[in-house]
Amino acid sequence: RFKGVVVLHTKLMWRAPVDSSWYPGTPCVLMQAHYDNPNGSTTVDDSGVRLHISSRPRALVARSIRLNIRSINIPPQQERFFLTSTSSVDVDPATRVDNVYTHAHLLAREYYMLIWRDGKAHHVFKDANWSFGRPFNNTVPPSERNIRLRSGDVLQHTCVYNSSTRTATTRYGPDTDDEMCLAYFDYSVPRNASDLVRTQGAIWTGPLAPGVD
Repeated sequence: RFKGVVVLHTKLMWRAPVDSSWYPGTPCVLMQAHYDNPNGSTTVDDSGVRLHISSRPRALVARSIRLNIRSINIPPQQERFFLTSTSSVDVDPATRVDNVYTHAHLLAREYYMLIWRDGKAHHVFKDANWSFGRPFNNTVPPSERNIRLRSGDVLQHTCVYNSSTRTATTRYGPDTDDEMCLAYFDYSVPRNASDLVRTQGAIWTGPLAPGVD
């Protein structure tokens, strides 16, 4: 919307206060927005948020988990360098995945998300032309959002980078020239259900030959 400014990620969540000095008195709503402004635009974002509050609680409660690889060290001059992380989950049988949002930075070229169940891989997200400049395309399509999770499922996400223009190692960090490999799983469960429990598994990293998945 703004020339030279790309809205990378906007996330709105409800969170109870961890420290009353941060959020005095009551639970609060937190909004986080990330921008990239490579052209130095001075435009001010004056967009807003509209909240609707109901006195009748919904049957399902929206929750979210984050899959994040922090041990990122991408060597320079690599056309395809991958990072893969796995996590096992313990979930309520009624858990429904509503959306999967993927995020990385400038070097990322491919992104893959799988659910392994009974030895078989089920694709949740697959983009062999992933782009930092297309943040709203980096989610699971609406038609594929009715995904159920089971206890024992293994979540696997992979980022593939092209560092051929870099002359130094690229590491994890919040700046656009740093890198990330993370995904948010937004899910719904019955109001009295337990939270999803995630256990970190193996992480793999290394160069990939062209055409190899």
